[in-house]
Amino acid sequence: TLQHCTARLLGTQVPPTPLAITFDDVTRQQDMQLIRVRGRLSADRPRGSRSWILTSGHPTNGFLVNLESIEDFTPLAQIEPGSLLELTGVCTVRRVARRSGHFAVYLRSPADVTVVSGPPWWTQERVLVVLVATLAALGFALLWGWTLRREVRRRIADLGAQLARETRLEFDE
Repeated sequence: TLQHCTARLLGTQVPPTPLAITFDDVTRQQDMQLIRVRGRLSADRPRGSRSWILTSGHPTNGFLVNLESIEDFTPLAQIEPGSLLELTGVCTVRRVARRSGHFAVYLRSPADVTVVSGPPWWTQERVLVVLVATLAALGFALLWGWTLRREVRRRIADLGAQLARETRLEFDE
């Protein structure tokens, strides 16, 4: 793997320890270094490539994960968007500016990916479904209450009319 090749080049035969960094820590100094970084897997994918986009905190702060050198992509295909991942790979810095895609991480094997946690339950789609279901239940409750009120008023009016008829009959006799 890349770690072993780097160790042989350095002559120590000990794989280098990846530098644990955050998205905001990436500078030109980390270019071509072995790093460990965390991010959430985005549902967006660049067209026609075996790459991921991971976000770190704010959705506009993202970075590219290159999976081109991974031959067996099967274990990685099971990872759901929104999952928190920890990656170990080589960092390439594209731009110094702090914006989406200013660096990329190149992975060599599925072992370089660790799923820290699954996707959060409260996704936008689920929140929307819960909101629509709540509004529908509220609408049905209001309609039922309005119908019940109308039925009670009708029955009270019928009882009032019946009482008035019975009262008139008593006075007529």
